[in-house]
Amino acid sequence: MNDERPDGDAAGNDRPDVVAEWVAYADRDLVVARDMTRLGHDAWALTTCQQAIEKLLKALVAERGEHPPRTHSLPRLAAMLGLDLTESQVKLFADLSNAYLMARYPGEVPAEALDPEEMGAEEYLFATEEVCEWLRRQLRSRR
Repeated sequence: MNDERPDGDAAGNDRPDVVAEWVAYADRDLVVARDMTRLGHDAWALTTCQQAIEKLLKALVAERGEHPPRTHSLPRLAAMLGLDLTESQVKLFADLSNAYLMARYPGEVPAEALDPEEMGAEEYLFATEEVCEWLRRQLRSRR
């Protein structure tokens, strides 16, 4: 499979709008996370919370002129960016990464890796919205 795009590199980082595209995709994922939470689809709410954060992290990587790696690991992306995360952000990133893997790849993560009783989808959504706003400020501060 050829991942090259006719108008540039494989990640599209040579296009001036690539950061804005990552942000727009993150915004859409956050809307879906809100809808999934409202509808009671907790697993997909957490999955789209993870995706919203992932895409904003990749926007930060792209803003540096680097190629976002093909990973869904929020902790790995945060480390790559050298972000100074709080303890609650570290836990959120680990939990959402596990939730994403659990929803997408059966058997990949043991069920006990994420305790749904500890924090419900609404709490994860609220924490995700806070992190997304923080990441947007990181983007703005670098421009």
